[in-house]
Amino acid sequence: MQEHNALRLDGEQCSNYKRIIEKNWREKVSATSIFRSLRPLVKHFDIIQIDKDFLGWRKDYVERYLKTLFAKEFCGQYPLCSAKIQFIPKKYSLDVRLAHVKTRMARHKEIKSNDCPDLFKLIHWLE
Repeated sequence: MQEHNALRLDGEQCSNYKRIIEKNWREKVSATSIFRSLRPLVKHFDIIQIDKDFLGWRKDYVERYLKTLFAKEFCGQYPLCSAKIQFIPKKYSLDVRLAHVKTRMARHKEIKSNDCPDLFKLIHWLE
């Protein structure tokens, strides 16, 4: 069964991140948001599947940033510190399709999403 933890970033938060983070702000905010959503749900030996919305260098940065966050947060806790991350088109994964639907539902306030806490501490880990 798939669990979910939806976070909501408002426009003002995005503007602040864009203004303060000089390089790759979009990828850093994406990676830290994904990490904050996953952190309470991830278990040993989980494979993290992400919709292949990120292409090319954006995917590479998001993956690198996610691996950095997992390594720092779960330092010494193998296998959590070296999380396996896959970018998969939704047509190939039921879990990715369900996550895509839940994201759309959260965007339209059909499921509850939590206010996104300040991501600057996590983003600082990526600087």
